[in-house]
Amino acid sequence: MRIVAAIMRKPACFLLFLLLAVPAMAQTGQQFGFLIGGSSRLYSESDKQKARDFCTAGGQAEDCVTFPSKYKLSDRDIEVFYAVELDSTTTFKIRAGQINTDVGVIEASNFVRPSKGHIEHADGIVQYAFSEPFGKTGVFAGIGMYRWSGDNIASDTNYGYTLGINADFPITRRHGFIVEGSYHWLNTSSPVRYITLTGGLRIGF
Repeated sequence: MRIVAAIMRKPACFLLFLLLAVPAMAQTGQQFGFLIGGSSRLYSESDKQKARDFCTAGGQAEDCVTFPSKYKLSDRDIEVFYAVELDSTTTFKIRAGQINTDVGVIEASNFVRPSKGHIEHADGIVQYAFSEPFGKTGVFAGIGMYRWSGDNIASDTNYGYTLGINADFPITRRHGFIVEGSYHWLNTSSPVRYITLTGGLRIGF
């Protein structure tokens, strides 16, 4: 358990180990792909209450945040991945991407106004696939490193988790179109969460 805890505290080293080790274990195909789409930050009722409390206590008017009333994929997300099939149903994937969205932690004691910026991330993901008449669907989960930066926001790096679903529509024996939805949870002092929805091309080799 101490070894596991040490690895979890250093996800970057863990990802590097997996990147080097997994291709050697793979017995079947490898894949490369890119995805592009939209993203949205999720704000909890707790986040919104902290902002209201800050404004009520005499916070600056420009810091009084108006949160979106509806979920919108209005920000851009770009991703690339490299994957190896461990068996007929299980795939390990290294994914890197950039989410352009609001960054900043919302805390009642030290309120920070979310600011436009971007999050760069690298994830190690395990995916389980199901055969479908049109191709495959999959569910996946993983851990990664996330780094954000933005206007008037201090850069920060920490680990996070991701999970999601996707569908693979074969075009040829080696090529396919992928649609993917992901949930990202960042381990900050007040957890930050994002949703991304992307589509793109998968190439097998």
